[in-house]
Amino acid sequence: MALLYKRELTEALGREQAKKDYARAWKVAIKAVRAMLRFKRGMRGWSGAPASGGEPAIDHTLRGFHYLPPTPLRRTQKELPPDTVELVLHGLKGELLMGPDVVSLGVSISQIKRRLLVYSRQQVIKGSVSRALQLYNFIVLGAVVHFLHNRRAVDDLETLRNLRFEEQNEGTGKYSPDTMAHLAQVKKSLSKAGTTEEPRGLELIAVVFVHIYGVIAWGDASAGGSIPLSLSDRLSGGITFVVGNTRAFAAVSQSGAVTTWGDPACGGNSGRVTDQLKSRAFQICHNEWAFAAFREGGQIVCWGDPDAGGQPSGLGTSLGSGVVKVCSTEFAFAALKESGQVVTWGDPSVGGDSSGVAEQLQTGIVNIWANAGAFVAAKSDGSLVIWGDPSAGGDMSALNQDEARDIETLYCNIRAFAAIAQGGRVVAWGAPGCGGDTSAVASQLTAGVRDIRTNGRAFAAIKD
Repeated sequence: MALLYKRELTEALGREQAKKDYARAWKVAIKAVRAMLRFKRGMRGWSGAPASGGEPAIDHTLRGFHYLPPTPLRRTQKELPPDTVELVLHGLKGELLMGPDVVSLGVSISQIKRRLLVYSRQQVIKGSVSRALQLYNFIVLGAVVHFLHNRRAVDDLETLRNLRFEEQNEGTGKYSPDTMAHLAQVKKSLSKAGTTEEPRGLELIAVVFVHIYGVIAWGDASAGGSIPLSLSDRLSGGITFVVGNTRAFAAVSQSGAVTTWGDPACGGNSGRVTDQLKSRAFQICHNEWAFAAFREGGQIVCWGDPDAGGQPSGLGTSLGSGVVKVCSTEFAFAALKESGQVVTWGDPSVGGDSSGVAEQLQTGIVNIWANAGAFVAAKSDGSLVIWGDPSAGGDMSALNQDEARDIETLYCNIRAFAAIAQGGRVVAWGAPGCGGDTSAVASQLTAGVRDIRTNGRAFAAIKD
């Protein structure tokens, strides 16, 4: 771990008295100590820790959705592939949310909800101007979505086949009494307004429940444990979610406005970008000392420690639009653009500098991931590009590209990566002590692995 920051410390102290930069040396020393503590206690100290489960390299929400070339006339049911239906999703006021799509009858309501979330995010990133844009924003911000079919609340486990032939009675087991009461009111209003006969195909009405909250803080006041009096009214209600890094917080309101507090050096003061954070933010990515806000249109706004990516420089207009995903290591960020290009900034030692693989990141990238020290990018040809701290899996020369081709899902812990490739084969790389070396169980990971679970420093595979 000490070797990771040795070069920075040497540059800061130098060999001659005139070249010594004690302020920088002190900052590097703090980084090294914190990194060591995080390494010892696993994921608990890494604010960029991934959620449980891996992230697919391909969009599995499209399974069961069929692409048919457009025709001059609207398709009729007999022109559709067998065992499919034309699906349309509308809001309560008639807003077109998604569709028409040709979907297999075996697709479940839960998958359609996941697909709607992905589609909503895509529309927000594009900044699409439509009647449904506000609903898309609410969905991306975490609003709860329930569907009605013929004024009947449907359960997540039902399939389109169930709805097509009305094989199920109204389910109540997955809904709380309060939710059922709200849905009853919605159905009542729909009945009063009257509905037109359902067109050929299948229509679902999306009921979007937006939850808003107030914020209370306590603990170390210098790290955000006390909300400043000037922000108390703003944080007393209307908040959709809050995120925090090592020493600061950021809260996003129903309108997409961002409010920050805590250590100014770590992003607690966003005054430099106040105007850009007044509205339209729908996601906040963060590393240990900086934040990056995702805004409508695919714009990224950063603040916090400049050395950790809080003030991107030399990127021109790369972050002004067209960004579809952002992820972070401990002190760096990477952004994937809709053009297939990846842009990086922040601490060079943990992936902020991707110059070694810059040519490979110019086009064709379809997804990106990160652990605490390194980034991974998947290309459309099935290959992987990696960069960052070599000891955390960022060494391109240490990866066998033939073994790592065509991965389906990728997982990470604090300093290693593991991926499931076609056929259920597992490939892993990174710190051997964190699961980057699978030699002890290699013969058991050649096929049949369905899922992988992670903790801070290990992996566990689930096989058939």
